[in-house]
Amino acid sequence: MGVLSASQAAKRVGVSVPTITRALKKGKLSSTPREGGGYEIDESELLRVFPPKVTPDSDETLTKLGNDTDGKGNETPVLQARVDLLERLLDERADTIDDLRRRLDTSGEETRRLTALLTVEPSTVSKPDKRGLWARVMNKG
Repeated sequence: MGVLSASQAAKRVGVSVPTITRALKKGKLSSTPREGGGYEIDESELLRVFPPKVTPDSDETLTKLGNDTDGKGNETPVLQARVDLLERLLDERADTIDDLRRRLDTSGEETRRLTALLTVEPSTVSKPDKRGLWARVMNKG
């Protein structure tokens, strides 16, 4: 087993690079930082956290494994592999949704903050001084 970058790791297990970096930041996946940025992820550590990518070729292999020699067609391994794949895809989609919600919330907060800075609120506007000249000079009333 070798050492992989975040993008290589993502391709290896069939997830996105942000999913890999979120797992690193959350401490689910360990790595060694590279000089100049990036991560070095041990392949065995990657496979501990993420199951290997199921490709169409491996799906055919699973189908062959699921068909036993007596012709009864035991499909349990195939179905389990598909369930595992779908669960992994659901987890990835949930991570993506959480990330997008967080970004939307951050964007909304920033929009409100900038709108508040650009909008003049009535309480902050000073009222014109309607006293006469003599009252203003003498600072009366």
